[in-house]
Amino acid sequence: MISRFIAIFLFLNSSPLSAQKTVHLSGNSAVADSKTSYTYVDSTRNIGSPDFQEFQFIENKDLEVDYNPDIRFAYWRKILIVNQSQSPLWLLEFPDPHIGELKVFIKTKNGFFESKQVGFEFPFNNRPILHKNFSFELSIPPKDTATVYARFLSKNHCGISANIRTIPNYVQYFFAEYHVLGLYYGIILMLIVYNAFLAFYTKEKIYLYYCFYTISCALFTYTEDGLGFEWLWPSFPLMNYLLERCSPILLLVSFLFYSGNLIGLKRKYFNFQIAIFATSILYVSVHLFIQDEYHLNNVFYVFPFAITFYTALKIYQSGFRVARFFLIGNSIILVSFVVFFFRANGWIISNAFTVYLFNYGFVFEAIVFSIALSEKLKLINDQKDVAQKEIIHQLEINDNLQQKVNLELETKVEERTVELKKRTLELLDANQKLENLKKELYEMNSKMDVNIWELKKEVKKEMEARFLNDTISYEEFIEIYTDVKCYQYLKELKWKDGFVCPKCGNKKSGRGNTNFTFKCTQCQHQESVTSHTLFHGVKFPISKAFYIAYYIMKNGNDLTYEQLSSIVGLTKNTVWKFGRKVNSGLQSLNNKKNVNGSWEKLVLSTPEE
Repeated sequence: MISRFIAIFLFLNSSPLSAQKTVHLSGNSAVADSKTSYTYVDSTRNIGSPDFQEFQFIENKDLEVDYNPDIRFAYWRKILIVNQSQSPLWLLEFPDPHIGELKVFIKTKNGFFESKQVGFEFPFNNRPILHKNFSFELSIPPKDTATVYARFLSKNHCGISANIRTIPNYVQYFFAEYHVLGLYYGIILMLIVYNAFLAFYTKEKIYLYYCFYTISCALFTYTEDGLGFEWLWPSFPLMNYLLERCSPILLLVSFLFYSGNLIGLKRKYFNFQIAIFATSILYVSVHLFIQDEYHLNNVFYVFPFAITFYTALKIYQSGFRVARFFLIGNSIILVSFVVFFFRANGWIISNAFTVYLFNYGFVFEAIVFSIALSEKLKLINDQKDVAQKEIIHQLEINDNLQQKVNLELETKVEERTVELKKRTLELLDANQKLENLKKELYEMNSKMDVNIWELKKEVKKEMEARFLNDTISYEEFIEIYTDVKCYQYLKELKWKDGFVCPKCGNKKSGRGNTNFTFKCTQCQHQESVTSHTLFHGVKFPISKAFYIAYYIMKNGNDLTYEQLSSIVGLTKNTVWKFGRKVNSGLQSLNNKKNVNGSWEKLVLSTPEE
């Protein structure tokens, strides 16, 4: 740091004014660039002002640049001005609106410096003159001199040259520039509205893609020329860096969507699509994540556009005529990107043409692309007309065929109608015969049903008589009286006049928790069909219990309990217990001889074991 100040001090006022780089004000304007002013690089970024002493910059050709090649350093520019005109009032303008931090020191008559700090990182209203470029008033009497120091510290590459203009010249330049930009953005707005209307009317996505592309271009140039900061977000300087990063990516994405749809890129040339995607990812990576010292992102930015241009050329050669308009419009954009890259590296001068070439190119491209859209729409309409004519022709053929088929069908229908009438008469006759047979069959079935009913009735009487009078085997018994029939018999015998709740006398019931169990709808009491009968509490199949009761009632104790248990397949103890219950019920009846009356009473008895 000390050696740097010593080097600066050794060159303080070491040569006369005529030998120094000087800006001479003789007309309406002058340029303070690397040829007419000195540049100093402060790698420490610690020098904040020239107040320690007016220093003279070392003349080094390596420092003759008009932009900051290394954004890590602070750059100083010393401008010595000699006013050889009669105008005492001038404006010092730094035309690059992307300078992050600009501090200007203007030496006053008493030898002190008056400093003003503005920049991309400060609110727009901090500027002494509210213009998109950084402008400062200079008061230099005729034949007098002035010294200006400017310190540039920016997170992005920016120009460090300045223009010095008279007030009338500045106003003329101001109105001319804003007139051109106003015309440009007016055209952009008309294109957006027009294509949005077409998208709504035609339902074609390509117009929405073009609207997106147009808006992205407007946002890109709005950020590039500084008008966005002046008019849209003057109090939010952070938006400058955000959009400076995002707007080129949006422009690229919208261009790829629009161009891919216009030239039909999605339907062919898959390898080119991969190349476009890869170069786009490469650009985004460099642009967002890599500290770019050599403007490589500008080089990589051209690649996707160039590959798309080459692909469009191949598509045009394959016979797709609409691609020629895309080639014309896209070539202007490619040229504008190349010029922008050269201007950013200081290889060409910055003027109204080079600075706003992208704006001019996009307007020209918009006109050509509009023609391309019209051509594509015309092509689509022509294809629709051809398809419609083919459809009409096919419909005529189909109509002739339909008429021919209809005639044949009418003839066949008439023939078929005659045949059907004949068959109908035959069917009516057959139906009549069937009706007669049906009546006879119905009468026969009726007589048969009566006979079957009477036969069943006789069989039932015979079976009941045999059941009550004769002893039948266990196998015959269970074949007739299954468990379900036994339960059904108990239900009909117990409630032959309908269900009656033994607790509350209610006559309405519902289904209980188990089969052949009924629940009173009033008191919720559950009553089983075996309750209050001889078979209450039986733990084995009820059909076996029925047979044991039946056998004991008919034959008494002819068989031992052991023999009876062998017949029904139960244990001797089980048969013995239930047999005692049956005998107890029979003793309580006191009428063993009247079997017909005793059976029902026995079933409904509740003897104690």
